[in-house]
Amino acid sequence: MDPFLEINVHGQNMDPLQIGELDNLIKEVMKSISDLNDLIDTAIEKDRRMIKDGYAARGTAEWPMSQDCKTSNESKARFGFSSFISNLPTLFEQVKHLNKPLKPVSREEHCPESIDDGRITDTGLYLTEATPATLNKLVNTVRNRVSACATKLLEVAESRETFIQFLIGEIEALPQRLEIRADEKYPLIKNSLTEAVICKYMFLNFECAHFSSNPQQVFEKPDELKRKRIVTYKQNKEEEPGIMRTTLPEFEKFVSRKVSHFKDRLGKFFKENTVRNDIIQRFEDFNSDHGRAFLRLCKEVWLLHVLAIACEPASAEIFRVPAGSQFMADYMHESEDICPQRVNRRDGSAEDGRIVACMTVPGFKLRHDIIKAYVCCVDSLNT
Repeated sequence: MDPFLEINVHGQNMDPLQIGELDNLIKEVMKSISDLNDLIDTAIEKDRRMIKDGYAARGTAEWPMSQDCKTSNESKARFGFSSFISNLPTLFEQVKHLNKPLKPVSREEHCPESIDDGRITDTGLYLTEATPATLNKLVNTVRNRVSACATKLLEVAESRETFIQFLIGEIEALPQRLEIRADEKYPLIKNSLTEAVICKYMFLNFECAHFSSNPQQVFEKPDELKRKRIVTYKQNKEEEPGIMRTTLPEFEKFVSRKVSHFKDRLGKFFKENTVRNDIIQRFEDFNSDHGRAFLRLCKEVWLLHVLAIACEPASAEIFRVPAGSQFMADYMHESEDICPQRVNRRDGSAEDGRIVACMTVPGFKLRHDIIKAYVCCVDSLNT
């Protein structure tokens, strides 16, 4: 670094983000100076060629460029450079301000973990298309598939009065404040609880690296595995799930495993063979509307895991919202069509003691970005 750009930085007092900003400012200055020098040389050379060409057109053998002409052009270029240099004091005032000792602060103040409100994101640090935006889009697709599958399941099961008891029993710590009664909110409650139960079993063991694939038979470098997964995602994101079952053994095993989960849970609750078999057979028949809805959901959840593990430089981390948790706007949201009218807080804290009744799709954390979980709150289902 040039001596006139040396700055006394006290590392123990300097905030890491400000050190990075300082370094970037200095690099920008040096690059601008270098670029400006190149422009000066180019402009002078261009002027020389133009004058020389003019003499050649008049048949003059030599190019008698006068020293005055050369000096005039270079002086104009130096004037622009001097004007640029005159602005450097403003830059160094900013550097001086950055060099002030800082009081101790928490990491959260400098590394906010939300994509909202224009705060810090890692937009430029992702090496593939496995980015927060892509992950968020896929989470929204999963949300729609969960809803469609819940609709099909309710078509078969809602006529059984015991089905609501099955749903309640599957959700741990369901808030007592949730009032389940036969009124205009009853269909919404059944639909939300059905989505929550489907979510519970579709995302079971999602944290496991082999959730969407078979265990490794031989060692492969982690970077190579990530590259393979992003290729798998790109090749199959537009593919029909029925074709994926025939071409991808890992996906076929995943579908079979999820069918087994639902058969096990439904079998334990519905003791009557006719009821249990009616529900299971419809969802095992992938040529039926019910089976196709379930298969599409399997595809999107499977691809979501492939994408989450493929993220570079760090994999996405799943987080779940247990029933009874306080609602936090930075990490959760619910569909606008079921939310009661209220004023949202900007700090993401609990909104007037709102309590989560159930989660319908989990959320994800990817470095400093948050892909929010879908939830339903007690006040939304009660009022």
